[in-house]
Amino acid sequence: MIQEILDGNQLYVDRLQAKVRQKADAPKQIRTGQSRGQLGFESGAVGRINRLSQLRLGSSCFVLSQGQILVSGNQSGCTRSSRLSVRGTNYIISLADDGSADVSVLEGSVLLEQLSKGAGQGRAAIYVHGGTAIRLSPTGELLSSRPLTQNDYRQILNGPLFVGFATPLPAMEALLSHLRRTMPGPWPDSANASEAASASVTATTRPEGRQDALVEAINALRSRHGRAPLDRLPDPLEARNRDYLEPVVKQILTSPSCDHDLPRWQSLQVEARSALPLRPVSELVACPRPTHRWDPEEIISTWMTSRLHQDLLLNRPNATHISCLGASNAASRTAVCVTWTRNTPTGTANSAERSSPPR
Repeated sequence: MIQEILDGNQLYVDRLQAKVRQKADAPKQIRTGQSRGQLGFESGAVGRINRLSQLRLGSSCFVLSQGQILVSGNQSGCTRSSRLSVRGTNYIISLADDGSADVSVLEGSVLLEQLSKGAGQGRAAIYVHGGTAIRLSPTGELLSSRPLTQNDYRQILNGPLFVGFATPLPAMEALLSHLRRTMPGPWPDSANASEAASASVTATTRPEGRQDALVEAINALRSRHGRAPLDRLPDPLEARNRDYLEPVVKQILTSPSCDHDLPRWQSLQVEARSALPLRPVSELVACPRPTHRWDPEEIISTWMTSRLHQDLLLNRPNATHISCLGASNAASRTAVCVTWTRNTPTGTANSAERSSPPR
């Protein structure tokens, strides 16, 4: 059963848009766009799927074919080349485009079996114990194993698989008990809701400086459409733009809302009209994506499916400059770009436009 849908309505059962409390049976496919979702399995376990993820329901396990999922409780998970059998635990599978996978066993243990065409290969399965992160090759071979650090856990608890969800994880108490037992705190005392964990830890989001690859992709797009490239901001304005964007990108990455900060935007506009040589024209938000799926060209393609964003990228003739700032945590990355134009002597030119994020 679909228990929650966050960040819009881009969660689908097969090709149809899904609704909360809708049921889905094997072999249906669950897919997300820029939304996240929570699934309740018949076993009582819960699965939280990140943005841009895809899985197929099965009789004994789900098969993740894209993206990332957190499983809490008694629910086995599979990729095309491996099976993770559990008896109640918390673990995360993150699948890369080439079929390799990162598995983090947050608590408990999983039994890892290598598969070939959906069947076991006869090789001995191995136990992966709580507090361990492993990497698997596209064929399911174990490439590396390392202990999860305190910082790993804090980033996970502040990431998109925890922040914003209201329905408790069934094995959250076991996870918090594991953390309090094995690592110095502070950790939450209550395990009634996953929000308690995410609210009590310090965010580890970090700004990433200029997103030059994204700027280059935008200018390449403009060149293909016969538009002049946008210039970099002068250093003093670049610093001012960074001061404005840093809390914005952090908020987007650590909250369920992929949207602008309107009061900050309006304050920047007022300041620019009265005191700066350039003024901001518009914003473009690259909603959080799994780090391994961060691709500037794919972001541009997403924006170009929206008429508003096409206009922002190509047809705002007053735009002359651009600057982008990103932020990332252990799981995801985001960025916001601001286009600027030369200020008029009176500061009364057309007001700056404000875009909405791609849906």
